[in-house]
Amino acid sequence: MVKVVALSLFFVLLALSARSRLNPFTGIFLIMCFLFTANPAVKKKTSDTMRPLGISLDTSKSMSVGDNGGSQRIEKAKKTVLKNIKEIKKYFNVSFYVFDADYKAVSEKDFFAAWANGSSSAIRKCAENISSSLPQDGVLLLLSDGRDNVSSGRNFLKPVYAVGCAEGAGYSVVSDIGVEILSYPEKSFQDSPASVTVKLRRSGKIKACILTFRRSGRVLAKKEVVFEEEEYEKTVDADFLPGEPQMKALFEVLVLPQDAFSQNNRASFRMSVFKSRIKIMFISGRPGWEYRNIRALIKTNPKIDLTSFVILRNPEDYIPFPENKLSLIPFPVAEIFLKDIYNYDLVILLNFDYRRFISPDYLNPLAKHIQGGGGLLIIGGENAFTGGNYFSSPLGELLPVKALKEISWESRTFRIKANETHPITTLIADIPGISGIELSGINTGVAAKEDAQTLLTSSVGEPVAVCAAAGKGRVMTIFSNGLWNFFFARQETGYFFQEFFRNSIAWLTGSPLLDEISLSGKESYKVAENLKLDVRVKNLKEGHLKARHFFPGGSAAATPVMESTERFNVSETLLKPGAHRVEIELLRDGMLRTRAKSVFKFDVEEESIEDENTSADFENLKDVARISGGGFFLLDDFKADEIRGTLSRYPEYFYPARTTLFLVLFVMVAAALWYRENT
Repeated sequence: MVKVVALSLFFVLLALSARSRLNPFTGIFLIMCFLFTANPAVKKKTSDTMRPLGISLDTSKSMSVGDNGGSQRIEKAKKTVLKNIKEIKKYFNVSFYVFDADYKAVSEKDFFAAWANGSSSAIRKCAENISSSLPQDGVLLLLSDGRDNVSSGRNFLKPVYAVGCAEGAGYSVVSDIGVEILSYPEKSFQDSPASVTVKLRRSGKIKACILTFRRSGRVLAKKEVVFEEEEYEKTVDADFLPGEPQMKALFEVLVLPQDAFSQNNRASFRMSVFKSRIKIMFISGRPGWEYRNIRALIKTNPKIDLTSFVILRNPEDYIPFPENKLSLIPFPVAEIFLKDIYNYDLVILLNFDYRRFISPDYLNPLAKHIQGGGGLLIIGGENAFTGGNYFSSPLGELLPVKALKEISWESRTFRIKANETHPITTLIADIPGISGIELSGINTGVAAKEDAQTLLTSSVGEPVAVCAAAGKGRVMTIFSNGLWNFFFARQETGYFFQEFFRNSIAWLTGSPLLDEISLSGKESYKVAENLKLDVRVKNLKEGHLKARHFFPGGSAAATPVMESTERFNVSETLLKPGAHRVEIELLRDGMLRTRAKSVFKFDVEEESIEDENTSADFENLKDVARISGGGFFLLDDFKADEIRGTLSRYPEYFYPARTTLFLVLFVMVAAALWYRENT
């Protein structure tokens, strides 16, 4: 089209020039204008230039299989290349590569001496990397059985011609369907749908399958998946209700119909399931603003079932009337502490002196309940810790603090500072104004234990709020009942009061709502299998992630790769058997201090991933060839002529109108024409 326009313009200018005084410079100028615009190409005589061809050989263990009792797949592949290499070299500039988990360039001698001992095969990944390393206009010849342990890699920069190196019933002409879990939530609520992402791979005649989720043999959900005509991989999201609460509950994912390779029809994962509705027992030793505000805050949450008592009548109070004439019933001590205490996820005791109502033995069931997984919050006051009553009770060993001297109640005012690193306070510690609010009344004479964390301290370093684990449960003590002052001071400090107690309740009950980092992945891998750790982060805009992989004999930094705003993945090939762990830290923005930390532990078995299943997968090779614009051949059918016709010698062209010499002459002729016409 450009040449037609240029030619038309040339004849128009020529016609106009014929009507005027035509001179040699005008004609030469018009011809050069035409050449520059049309940019004609001159074919070079270097027809013997050969196109680059990379030949890559799969050296993973599955290539050592002898199909139907014959020679190894890798030996058959090398024999095929050897038989055709002389013919190939007539038309291509050949380079050689071998690959398993990674690739390397080798000499021709080393190529034909290679043997199949690799513990993993990353076919797509290596084909992607090798093709990108080839010179311009290069192509890749890939010899493999198609068994890919990594499955990543779809950006092939050069055409890939794949040769399937297997025969008989071992390759994927046989119908096969497999499932792989990509991600799932580490924690979930029993009545809220949990979403799991799986990858399905099919071959042969299978066009559809049924995805089934089970727990303890009970079917939780089913989903039908239909494949398109040319679709061999499909990523599917499925939701299900996880069922009854349980820590690290085992879930199974099955795919039907059954096929020739049943070992890849099943996968499993563990997920902690939490109650959707928690129960709280709240006992206050006397009415007051702290009780009123905390109770109102709890009542706004529809997922909390609250039972509360305020002591309006103490046993020592003198009442000059018969018991049956009183509207105030006695505090139901036995019913609460001996019968019902195990039904509550959290017990809150506010300025409550238990000695007025019960003997210390009544606290034994509560202590046992806390160690079994319950939560306990004790809020101070003039009656709460007087005489060290809780420290000498069955709850004393569970408290996160120790008495330094006789604990006293001081009615003085004080100000507080909040911990910037604990999940309860990390996002509210820097709220403006909280350090300027005066609170009244504090219990003194205590210090945090070594394994405890201080959430709030007074401006002179006295502990105001301290928390710690106690067996499977959690305990917090607050040494003032004056935090309500935050609520009435200013809007932002009122927010601090509400978030502090919301977060405290979530932490004490082990709720996942407070977790800033959630990790999920398989608990067991094989050597050379690819670690796939799903990382979900809250409030990332106020920090950044740091990851480290600890393995037998050492550790190394890991790289979290962002998938979305709050979702990352950590992926790497696992080469050392034994116990592994990955630590993920969320660092405060601009600081080196840790805001949140989570650890994922897993084992790597001695068995290699290549030993699990040696079946070939030609559909994978066909997919690589299709995406890259190449082709697929069976090993027995491959000959150099198959690729010579389209990929051999290719013409090179010379464009004279774009050379520097032409442009210089063009400018000179234009200048001469201007000078002639204007002087």
